[in-house]
This record gives sequence, structure tokens and C-alpha cells, in this order.
Amino acid sequence: MRVLLGHDLTRLGITKIIFAKSGNEAFGIVQKNRGTSEQIDFILTDMMMADGTGIELTQKIRRTFILDDLPIVMITAKPIVTGK
Repeated sequence: MRVLLGHDLTRLGITKIIFAKSGNEAFGIVQKNRGTSEQIDFILTDMMMADGTGIELTQKIRRTFILDDLPIVMITAKPIVTGK
């Protein structure tokens, strides 16, 4: 999924893409790049990851870095079932 999304983003003109294999790795990337010239413009995360959820990652980023202006988009390939 990461590779496919990377191709689509490249076709849209996004040239600098950093991939993470887990929420913990993604958090580390945000932490490493905070306050550097390697600014992160947005995060595209999956709802379900091996080490947590996209919601947990978002909460951890928001709580730790107070990056309220950093767009975070969450996707999933799994069907979401809601009650009636």
C-alpha cells in the first residue's frame, strides 16, 4: 500500500516522501525532523498498524509536539462497520 500511495503522490508532484513501516517509526521521524529544515508538510497514516492505530499515532504526535497545524490524513483498506 505504501508503494502504491508513493507512486500516486509522486504523480501529483510530491517529490519528497518519507515512508515508515510502523507508528513508532513514524513518530521517530516526526521527532527527528521537528525544528529542522526537513519540515514535514503532512502525514498520511493507516488506521491499522502492527504497533497501534493511526488514531493513537495522531494523539501521540499532538500530545508530544503540539503540532495542531500539521495535517494528518488517516486511511484504511478495512471496512468500517457502524451500528444502526
